[in-house]
Amino acid sequence: MLYRTLLSCFLLSTLWSCQSNTVESINENITRLAQVQADGLLPRNVDIWVPQAYLDDPELRVPVLYMHDGQNLFFPEESYTGNTWEVAREIENQIQKGSIPPCMVVGIWNTKDRWAEYVPEQPFSTFPQDVQDRMIAAEGTPKSDRYLDWLVNDLKPVIDKEFRTLTDPANTFIMGSSMGGLISLYAFVRYPQIFGGAAALSPHWPIQGSTPDPEATEAMIKFLTDNMPSLEGKHLYLDHGDQGLDAEYQVWQTTFARFMGMRGFINGKDFISLKFPGDNHNEKDWARRFYQPLVYLFPPESPVE
Repeated sequence: MLYRTLLSCFLLSTLWSCQSNTVESINENITRLAQVQADGLLPRNVDIWVPQAYLDDPELRVPVLYMHDGQNLFFPEESYTGNTWEVAREIENQIQKGSIPPCMVVGIWNTKDRWAEYVPEQPFSTFPQDVQDRMIAAEGTPKSDRYLDWLVNDLKPVIDKEFRTLTDPANTFIMGSSMGGLISLYAFVRYPQIFGGAAALSPHWPIQGSTPDPEATEAMIKFLTDNMPSLEGKHLYLDHGDQGLDAEYQVWQTTFARFMGMRGFINGKDFISLKFPGDNHNEKDWARRFYQPLVYLFPPESPVE
């Protein structure tokens, strides 16, 4: 209880930098920054989860996993599908097994601008003009560069100041699914000096709605692979199922792997791309295989600062 009280006080002392209205103690392990505001973005909650080992050892410093669609991570009643990734249960399970070191999660909630915040903005500008016009009319002007700027330059410094984090790229990771997978890949490409690894579960390659444009999707993949940083010492994970929306993804993930190969990156060595037969495009299936990117991003001998 004392720890939680002190933590809330510490957070309140620096909340001006992420402009949150309140700090809520959801439970012993989760602190919520409620309705965080940033210029050019809609307000959203940010949930910060720490493992039991962090509470038990006041000297322990831990790696950080930033995750998108934060309302789908912990509580079914807050998830817009009624299911979650069961993040806390699975991470504690893998820690107990010794498969990963203790790590913490920053779950960033999405907003009604989800598409605009998650679509990779720079490759979007290379799409055919009619595709850009159609998607802006349907979903709004892309703002993922602003979203990532806020995450990296506003939110992360607060997390690193108020929690016992390992702040270097070797201990900072980003993960998401569907459009959240695309923004995770984009973040990894844009900020290799920040993120040492990224995981994209079922990245939603055909982003143009009901009438996808293969030329646009290929342009996005080409941008990501052309701008891929050195993967030495880094971790890049992609996967997909073969049911529902995921049935559309294999051809594009194959294209991604082919373009990566043209850059000299080898699937299974420099990065990993997996297929899960029978899996669909939903939180239940992502929860079932969440351990896969966990153990890939966080090997037991994770480096420290």
